[in-house]
Amino acid sequence: MAVLKSLILAAAAMSTSALALGDRIQAREVTLSYGIPQTGTGEELSFSEADLPTLRFVTIGRGVQNYTCASPSDAPVQKGPAAGAVAQLFDATAEVANNQPLVDAVTNVAVGNPRPDLAADALASLFPLNGQFAPVAHHFFTADGVPTFDFGERGLLSGAKLENVPAPDDAAASPNGAAAVDWLLIDAVEPSNQFSKVARIVTAGGKPPASCEGQESVIAVDYAAQYWFWA
Repeated sequence: MAVLKSLILAAAAMSTSALALGDRIQAREVTLSYGIPQTGTGEELSFSEADLPTLRFVTIGRGVQNYTCASPSDAPVQKGPAAGAVAQLFDATAEVANNQPLVDAVTNVAVGNPRPDLAADALASLFPLNGQFAPVAHHFFTADGVPTFDFGERGLLSGAKLENVPAPDDAAASPNGAAAVDWLLIDAVEPSNQFSKVARIVTAGGKPPASCEGQESVIAVDYAAQYWFWA
Protein backbone atom coordinates (compact mmCIF):
# COMPACT_ATOMS: atom_id res chain seq x y z
CA MET A 1 0.00 0.00 0.00
CA ALA A 2 2.87 2.39 0.77
CA VAL A 3 4.24 1.81 -2.72
CA LEU A 4 0.86 2.56 -4.28
CA LYS A 5 0.49 5.76 -2.28
CA SER A 6 3.97 6.84 -3.37
CA LEU A 7 2.98 6.29 -6.99
CA ILE A 8 -0.13 8.39 -6.49
CA LEU A 9 1.75 11.24 -4.83
CA ALA A 10 4.12 11.24 -7.78
CA ALA A 11 1.14 11.32 -10.14
CA ALA A 12 -0.32 14.35 -8.41
CA ALA A 13 2.76 16.32 -9.45
CA MET A 14 2.46 15.26 -13.08
CA SER A 15 0.73 17.44 -15.67
CA THR A 16 -1.80 15.60 -17.75
CA SER A 17 -2.03 16.19 -21.48
CA ALA A 18 -5.81 15.98 -21.37
CA LEU A 19 -7.84 16.83 -24.43
CA ALA A 20 -11.14 18.67 -24.18
CA LEU A 21 -14.01 16.25 -23.67
CA GLY A 22 -15.50 17.09 -27.03
CA ASP A 23 -12.20 16.35 -28.76
CA ARG A 24 -11.72 13.13 -26.84
CA ILE A 25 -15.08 11.68 -27.73
CA GLN A 26 -14.27 12.28 -31.40
CA ALA A 27 -10.82 10.68 -31.12
CA ARG A 28 -10.07 7.75 -33.40
CA GLU A 29 -8.20 5.76 -30.79
CA VAL A 30 -7.24 5.77 -27.12
CA THR A 31 -3.60 4.87 -26.55
CA LEU A 32 -2.78 2.35 -23.81
CA SER A 33 0.66 1.97 -22.28
CA TYR A 34 0.36 -1.80 -21.77
CA GLY A 35 -2.94 -2.99 -23.24
CA ILE A 36 -6.22 -4.51 -22.14
CA PRO A 37 -6.23 -5.58 -18.46
CA GLN A 38 -6.75 -9.30 -17.86
CA THR A 39 -8.07 -11.16 -14.82
CA GLY A 40 -5.42 -13.85 -15.16
CA THR A 41 -7.92 -16.43 -13.88
CA GLY A 42 -8.60 -18.12 -17.21
CA GLU A 43 -11.97 -16.35 -17.49
CA GLU A 44 -11.88 -13.13 -19.50
CA LEU A 45 -14.41 -10.72 -20.95
CA SER A 46 -14.78 -10.92 -24.72
CA PHE A 47 -13.08 -7.74 -25.81
CA SER A 48 -9.56 -7.45 -27.15
CA GLU A 49 -6.93 -5.27 -28.78
CA ALA A 50 -9.07 -5.34 -31.93
CA ASP A 51 -11.65 -3.21 -30.11
CA LEU A 52 -9.22 -0.40 -29.27
CA PRO A 53 -9.96 1.82 -32.32
CA THR A 54 -13.44 2.53 -30.93
CA LEU A 55 -12.41 2.95 -27.27
CA ARG A 56 -13.39 6.48 -26.23
CA PHE A 57 -13.08 6.86 -22.45
CA VAL A 58 -11.20 5.16 -19.62
CA THR A 59 -12.60 6.24 -16.25
CA ILE A 60 -12.13 5.42 -12.59
CA GLY A 61 -15.40 4.99 -10.70
CA ARG A 62 -15.69 5.49 -6.92
CA GLY A 63 -18.93 4.93 -5.07
CA VAL A 64 -21.07 2.24 -3.47
CA GLN A 65 -22.80 -0.97 -4.44
CA ASN A 66 -26.26 -1.04 -2.81
CA TYR A 67 -27.92 -4.32 -1.79
CA THR A 68 -31.29 -5.00 -0.21
CA CYS A 69 -32.32 -7.39 2.53
CA ALA A 70 -35.90 -8.68 2.73
CA SER A 71 -35.31 -10.54 6.00
CA PRO A 72 -32.39 -11.56 8.27
CA SER A 73 -32.48 -15.09 6.86
CA ASP A 74 -32.01 -13.91 3.26
CA ALA A 75 -28.84 -13.17 1.34
CA PRO A 76 -28.33 -9.57 0.15
CA VAL A 77 -29.47 -9.00 -3.45
CA GLN A 78 -29.39 -6.15 -5.94
CA LYS A 79 -33.12 -5.90 -6.47
CA GLY A 80 -35.56 -3.06 -6.00
CA PRO A 81 -35.36 0.72 -6.48
CA ALA A 82 -32.83 1.13 -3.65
CA ALA A 83 -30.38 -1.39 -5.14
CA GLY A 84 -27.56 -1.05 -7.64
CA ALA A 85 -24.44 1.06 -7.91
CA VAL A 86 -24.04 4.80 -7.43
CA ALA A 87 -20.67 6.27 -8.38
CA GLN A 88 -18.79 9.29 -9.62
CA LEU A 89 -16.62 8.58 -12.67
CA PHE A 90 -13.27 10.34 -13.13
CA ASP A 91 -11.55 10.71 -16.50
CA ALA A 92 -8.29 8.74 -16.80
CA THR A 93 -8.23 8.58 -20.62
CA ALA A 94 -5.11 10.68 -21.08
CA GLU A 95 -3.22 9.08 -18.21
CA VAL A 96 -3.50 5.49 -19.49
CA ALA A 97 -1.26 6.47 -22.40
CA ASN A 98 1.45 7.70 -20.02
CA ASN A 99 1.24 5.38 -17.03
CA GLN A 100 -1.43 2.70 -17.16
CA PRO A 101 -0.09 0.84 -14.08
CA LEU A 102 -0.54 4.06 -12.13
CA VAL A 103 -4.22 4.21 -13.15
CA ASP A 104 -4.61 0.64 -11.87
CA ALA A 105 -2.89 1.62 -8.60
CA VAL A 106 -5.14 4.66 -8.15
CA THR A 107 -8.21 2.49 -8.70
CA ASN A 108 -7.13 0.09 -5.97
CA VAL A 109 -6.33 2.84 -3.48
CA ALA A 110 -9.49 4.85 -4.25
CA VAL A 111 -11.74 2.27 -2.59
CA GLY A 112 -10.20 3.27 0.77
CA ASN A 113 -10.54 7.02 0.19
CA PRO A 114 -13.59 9.07 1.23
CA ARG A 115 -16.67 8.64 -0.92
CA PRO A 116 -17.84 11.39 -3.22
CA ASP A 117 -20.92 13.14 -1.79
CA LEU A 118 -23.13 11.24 -4.21
CA ALA A 119 -26.50 12.36 -2.89
CA ALA A 120 -25.59 16.05 -3.08
CA ASP A 121 -23.96 15.70 -6.49
CA ALA A 122 -20.78 17.19 -5.07
CA LEU A 123 -17.28 15.88 -4.41
CA ALA A 124 -15.74 15.23 -1.04
CA SER A 125 -11.98 15.34 -0.62
CA LEU A 126 -11.15 12.39 -2.83
CA PHE A 127 -7.42 12.87 -3.42
CA PRO A 128 -5.96 11.94 -5.82
CA LEU A 129 -9.05 11.59 -8.01
CA ASN A 130 -10.48 15.10 -7.95
CA GLY A 131 -6.98 16.59 -8.20
CA GLN A 132 -5.44 14.41 -10.90
CA PHE A 133 -8.54 13.11 -12.70
CA ALA A 134 -11.50 15.34 -13.50
CA PRO A 135 -15.06 14.15 -12.77
CA VAL A 136 -16.67 13.27 -16.09
CA ALA A 137 -19.84 11.21 -15.50
CA HIS A 138 -22.27 9.76 -12.98
CA HIS A 139 -23.22 6.11 -12.69
CA PHE A 140 -26.55 5.05 -11.17
CA PHE A 141 -29.42 2.61 -11.58
CA THR A 142 -32.87 3.74 -12.65
CA ALA A 143 -36.00 2.79 -10.72
CA ASP A 144 -36.39 -0.04 -13.24
CA GLY A 145 -32.93 -1.39 -12.42
CA VAL A 146 -31.19 -0.19 -15.59
CA PRO A 147 -27.48 0.66 -15.12
CA THR A 148 -26.95 4.18 -16.46
CA PHE A 149 -23.85 6.25 -17.19
CA ASP A 150 -24.59 9.94 -17.68
CA PHE A 151 -21.93 12.11 -19.38
CA GLY A 152 -24.29 15.07 -19.67
CA GLU A 153 -24.06 16.70 -23.09
CA ARG A 154 -21.27 14.28 -24.04
CA GLY A 155 -23.43 11.16 -24.11
CA LEU A 156 -25.42 8.56 -22.22
CA LEU A 157 -25.24 4.81 -21.86
CA SER A 158 -28.16 2.76 -20.57
CA GLY A 159 -27.06 -0.82 -20.31
CA ALA A 160 -27.88 -4.51 -20.20
CA LYS A 161 -25.31 -6.98 -18.89
CA LEU A 162 -23.71 -9.20 -21.52
CA GLU A 163 -21.05 -11.04 -19.52
CA ASN A 164 -19.48 -11.28 -16.10
CA VAL A 165 -16.32 -12.98 -14.88
CA PRO A 166 -14.89 -13.17 -11.33
CA ALA A 167 -12.32 -10.58 -10.29
CA PRO A 168 -8.78 -11.85 -9.64
CA ASP A 169 -8.24 -13.48 -6.25
CA ASP A 170 -5.75 -10.74 -5.32
CA ALA A 171 -8.07 -7.85 -6.23
CA ALA A 172 -8.22 -5.06 -3.66
CA ALA A 173 -10.88 -5.25 -0.95
CA SER A 174 -12.95 -2.40 0.47
CA PRO A 175 -12.09 -1.00 3.93
CA ASN A 176 -14.53 -3.41 5.63
CA GLY A 177 -12.91 -6.37 3.88
CA ALA A 178 -15.53 -6.80 1.14
CA ALA A 179 -14.10 -8.68 -1.84
CA ALA A 180 -14.06 -7.27 -5.37
CA VAL A 181 -17.18 -7.42 -7.51
CA ASP A 182 -17.12 -9.20 -10.86
CA TRP A 183 -15.81 -7.70 -14.05
CA LEU A 184 -18.69 -6.95 -16.45
CA LEU A 185 -19.34 -6.26 -20.11
CA ILE A 186 -22.47 -4.15 -20.61
CA ASP A 187 -24.21 -3.53 -23.92
CA ALA A 188 -25.89 -0.22 -24.73
CA VAL A 189 -29.69 -0.16 -25.02
CA GLU A 190 -32.16 2.64 -25.70
CA PRO A 191 -31.95 5.59 -25.06
CA SER A 192 -28.13 5.42 -25.23
CA ASN A 193 -26.20 7.76 -27.49
CA GLN A 194 -22.49 8.11 -28.34
CA PHE A 195 -21.59 4.78 -26.68
CA SER A 196 -22.09 1.14 -27.69
CA LYS A 197 -20.76 -0.73 -24.64
CA VAL A 198 -18.90 -0.36 -21.37
CA ALA A 199 -16.68 -2.74 -19.41
CA ARG A 200 -16.30 -2.67 -15.63
CA ILE A 201 -12.81 -3.98 -14.89
CA VAL A 202 -10.00 -3.70 -12.29
CA THR A 203 -12.60 -3.81 -9.54
CA ALA A 204 -11.90 -3.20 -5.84
CA GLY A 205 -14.39 -4.04 -3.08
CA GLY A 206 -18.15 -3.91 -3.51
CA LYS A 207 -19.30 -7.45 -2.71
CA PRO A 208 -22.06 -7.83 -0.09
CA PRO A 209 -21.85 -9.79 3.15
CA ALA A 210 -22.89 -13.43 2.88
CA SER A 211 -26.02 -12.96 4.99
CA CYS A 212 -28.55 -10.27 5.89
CA GLU A 213 -28.38 -11.22 9.55
CA GLY A 214 -27.61 -8.13 11.61
CA GLN A 215 -27.73 -5.88 8.53
CA GLU A 216 -29.92 -2.91 7.61
CA SER A 217 -32.58 -3.27 4.92
CA VAL A 218 -30.19 -1.54 2.48
CA ILE A 219 -26.47 -2.27 2.60
CA ALA A 220 -24.03 0.16 0.95
CA VAL A 221 -20.62 -1.37 0.21
CA ASP A 222 -17.72 0.83 -0.89
CA TYR A 223 -16.16 -0.01 -4.25
CA ALA A 224 -13.97 1.34 -7.01
CA ALA A 225 -13.55 0.14 -10.60
CA GLN A 226 -12.43 1.18 -14.02
CA TYR A 227 -15.13 1.74 -16.62
CA TRP A 228 -14.04 1.59 -20.27
CA PHE A 229 -16.44 3.03 -22.85
CA TRP A 230 -16.63 2.25 -26.55
CA ALA A 231 -18.31 4.24 -29.32
